[in-house]
Amino acid sequence: MKLEPIMLSGQVAALGAAARTSREIPVATGDVLIFAVVANSTGTFRLNFTPSDTGQKYASDVVPNTMIAGTAQNPFRLDGGAGAQYKKILNAPNLQRALELVPGAIHVKNASTITIDVQDTSGAVNTVDVGFVGFRIRP
Repeated sequence: MKLEPIMLSGQVAALGAAARTSREIPVATGDVLIFAVVANSTGTFRLNFTPSDTGQKYASDVVPNTMIAGTAQNPFRLDGGAGAQYKKILNAPNLQRALELVPGAIHVKNASTITIDVQDTSGAVNTVDVGFVGFRIRP
């Protein structure tokens, strides 16, 4: 097994004031372990996401962006910061060991999607870019 860094991303463009919509991000190049969420936008928003392979929402409803999405310099860490063990994770001998090194990471299987649910709270037209940072699992 080999792990490679990956970022899965999607954009919700021209989201109307107070509008709510969904967008699917495909996971099509192998299983992935997601350990962080980053976002950029033209205004404030609320967010939630659901991997299709489990159907389990990350939060019970959309959450303010300041609570669920970080920046490239300071990502929102699902793993509590364990991803800092980057070299150990990349050299993990198997998936189970990698999951132990990245507690809280979300394992999303190949050929699934991650549905992001976004609601504008800025009161103006908003463009939201969301990225999921993690590792692609290679046999």
